[in-house]
Amino acid sequence: MRRPRHILAAFAAMLVWAACATASAAPAAGAIAARAKFHYRERLLLPKGQRVEMRPIMPSDLPGLQRLFDRMSAYDREMRYLGPTKQLPKAEFVRNDRARGEMAFVVTPAGKRDTILGVVRSWTLPDKARAEYALMVDSTMHRQGLGRVLTQKMIDYARHRGLRQLVGIVHSENDGMKALARKMGFEVSPPAGGIHEILLRLR
Repeated sequence: MRRPRHILAAFAAMLVWAACATASAAPAAGAIAARAKFHYRERLLLPKGQRVEMRPIMPSDLPGLQRLFDRMSAYDREMRYLGPTKQLPKAEFVRNDRARGEMAFVVTPAGKRDTILGVVRSWTLPDKARAEYALMVDSTMHRQGLGRVLTQKMIDYARHRGLRQLVGIVHSENDGMKALARKMGFEVSPPAGGIHEILLRLR
């Protein structure tokens, strides 16, 4: 697996949110079903009752993303970027380029679009069959089911695009993300060089 440009992390084990929209036994039929069901914007209810909205990221979200980064603990930033990080890499989070296979979604509280609670991003690899994904969650939103919601959104989007695999890497100390990945069906490799590679077969 090519080492990604982003570092995947989430910060706690997440509660069960909703069942996955899975592919059927026939890959072609499953891909068609995923495309038919995919919605770019959604209103959701998290397991503990908080109402949130999910939508594609926009350039105007940059201030909200900076505030999200500022709220994150130093430990969470280290898990996210595999090392101490003091500045948000702005260009990495505000651009959607579907033609190049890049996509990101944000979650905000219902009616508060300037407050970003989490963001998930993916980019299609040169083989056009796989995408890498990265996840960032507000430190105040641990154990709220948000990481699961964001990950499921990117799984659905990858299926919508007809991709075969979703991949990423996880810090070896990030037990919450490893637990989340396994719950979502990812294969988690043995640790090597302080990281785990994760892989989800979509079809």
